Amino acid sequence: MGVPRLACEHCLPADASAATDAVREQTRSAFDALFRQNRAAGEHRFLGKNPHLWNKLPFLKALFPDAELVVTSRDLRSTVLSTQFLWMRLERQYNVRHYLPPEDDRCFRCVSVANSADLDPERLFPGGKVTVLADYWLRAHEAIERAVASSSRAICVRHRDLVEESTRTLDRLHERLGVKPRGDRLNTEIDVSRNQRWSVLLSEREKHELNDWIAEHATRIARLTCADTTH
Repeated sequence: MGVPRLACEHCLPADASAATDAVREQTRSAFDALFRQNRAAGEHRFLGKNPHLWNKLPFLKALFPDAELVVTSRDLRSTVLSTQFLWMRLERQYNVRHYLPPEDDRCFRCVSVANSADLDPERLFPGGKVTVLADYWLRAHEAIERAVASSSRAICVRHRDLVEESTRTLDRLHERLGVKPRGDRLNTEIDVSRNQRWSVLLSEREKHELNDWIAEHATRIARLTCADTTH
């Protein structure tokens, strides 16, 4: 993913060909060092949680052929609002903005505010169009669908189910993954209204723009099997 302080602005796609022998060895060595650092022995599972992996799933599948893919999806409108707030917070904290290239396989590019003047303002956040964020939601889930179609090791979970039926949803997930539940770590004080905040915090103009965009892309949205398409 793009991290300006690491001199890396872009979040580029990666396919299976990127999983070369050299990359495999580097990855193996990095995990060995991580486990030694944490003095871990025996068998362990590594959890990688990152929304920026959606355009790198073929690469990850080649690199970790036994990995389980868990897809947690949030409805489009909540995702749009949440992403808006995230980019606003990162601008305040780190003086960076996020730009979504028009190419379908691209994720957000992270740039300093000083270097963002020449970018398309409709695709630059904070301040861009909500339909661009909707396009990001759709392109990410369509890429995930392609990865899921070629894998029997994918588990789809709706964010609203994690919020509204936490215990039952996690029990089902633990069973599929073959891991022991850790009920003592479950936070039961969850704000179940969070997925409805968009109805208050999005402007009327933004709501109308999203409604029109959803109607225009209804056929593509209806094809998704691993996304929360409720609205």
